[in-house]
Amino acid sequence: MYSEQLEQLIKSVIADGVITDKERAVLHKKAAAEDVDADELDVYVDGLVDEMKKAQQKPTTPQKHGIVSKCPQCGAVVEAGTVKCAECGYVFRGLEANSSMKVLAEKLEQVAEFKSLSRGRDSSQADIIRNFPVPTTKEDLLEFIMSMKAKYRSMSGEDVLAYPKTRAAYNTKYQECLTKAKVLFHNDRDFQTVFEDSNKKDFTTLFYDVIADPWKAFIALMIIVGLIILIGGLTGQMEM
Repeated sequence: MYSEQLEQLIKSVIADGVITDKERAVLHKKAAAEDVDADELDVYVDGLVDEMKKAQQKPTTPQKHGIVSKCPQCGAVVEAGTVKCAECGYVFRGLEANSSMKVLAEKLEQVAEFKSLSRGRDSSQADIIRNFPVPTTKEDLLEFIMSMKAKYRSMSGEDVLAYPKTRAAYNTKYQECLTKAKVLFHNDRDFQTVFEDSNKKDFTTLFYDVIADPWKAFIALMIIVGLIILIGGLTGQMEM
């Protein structure tokens, strides 16, 4: 709009967001030298300052992972990835955040494409699940916990034998997320069903837990053999 020298002078004057009388006088002197109307220059410069102030006053809304800097409720400074404000208890909601389960599923699909052998695929999948970050918003954490539990329980039969590390990783990540939820949302009714479900274990899940772990399977086998011998011995004594 103006000469390069005048524009540079304007930028240096408004850099701190405040124009002193002395600075304005300098601008007017430079404007007069370039035959620029002083009133017109004042309107232009004041407009730039107003825009700067509005930009600085614009509140930061915690809509995405890792961009929260202040709590919108109490104004307290919070760290990136915080789920809940430590000062007032405000829960940050990731309305625009990608679903963690969707991101994890995409990563696991990539492994499936390149790892044809179950052993190599099992280890790679387990590493991805174990190293995957715990969600940082309430809704995402709730969805992730339920999905981890469902994935863990749904793996049975051949899947347990082919992908034992993957199944164990699902359970480990589930327990990790559950612990975080109990600390942050222990009184939140949205999580109560999740907490109650965490205390339940059906027979099928227990059975697959055993066959997925060779040591547990060996102990279970020894117990069964011991019971058979004990029952056989008692039966023999009764017949005598």
